[in-house]
Amino acid sequence: MNCSTENRARLDAVTAIERSLASGFLTQYTPGDLGAHHVEVSTMRLDGDRQPPSQSSFFEPYMGTLPQPDPEEEYPPFDENGGVFCTPIAWAQDIYQYLRAYLMDIAGQENPNDHIQLMQPGNFDYNLWEHDYHFNWRATSASKVPDGPWLKCMILNDIQGSDKITRGELLCICQIMIKGLGTYENHVMAPVLLLSFMGPRHGRVLLAHHDGNKLVIYRTELFDFQSRNVSAFKILARWWCSGGVGNTVTRKPNIVQKALKQ
Repeated sequence: MNCSTENRARLDAVTAIERSLASGFLTQYTPGDLGAHHVEVSTMRLDGDRQPPSQSSFFEPYMGTLPQPDPEEEYPPFDENGGVFCTPIAWAQDIYQYLRAYLMDIAGQENPNDHIQLMQPGNFDYNLWEHDYHFNWRATSASKVPDGPWLKCMILNDIQGSDKITRGELLCICQIMIKGLGTYENHVMAPVLLLSFMGPRHGRVLLAHHDGNKLVIYRTELFDFQSRNVSAFKILARWWCSGGVGNTVTRKPNIVQKALKQ
């Protein structure tokens, strides 16, 4: 099977997964729920010092020196009884806004600028949101690694965080991957990195690719951002500043470190 034929096969496969998930009514999925949708979810464990592993399947986190977040940057106190602003998506927005300011500071200090860009998802012709009685999630920023099919996105979920994968995470990954495979026709993979935020001020990193048979997703633990969690913000920044690695052109699978799997 040549590259363009394999690209089309995977594009069709991811499109079928997206349609299958979109037609359902679950807001969160256990790994067991996803087998019928041809999705496999595993836990990505960080190193003992809570730093990202030195290598992932298709994204390599930035391992240079990062500045400390600006101590003058406001981080709203967490209050579960604050009224209308105490919704899961409002708490998620608090994390995103602080991380965005931190990334802008990093870019201003001549760190890996090429990988930091924060663009509106609409710049990539994405329609990454749902807002109705049952579902409420939206992408806030998108980016890509220069000269390749590696794509990144941040998403807010109006849902309380748990070990389950959210509908928004799954649909966002699928829709970005569909766009990537359609754009990079000479590649058979369009890996996706997702920073996902939810209530009550929790967040995680997800990495995804389609291996020719199923959609493979690795997720970190949930990080707690109810207070200004500087070490966790640095982990998110390292992943957002990551570069693309691995073979995206042929069927030969990437070897993922055992440390990334459960």
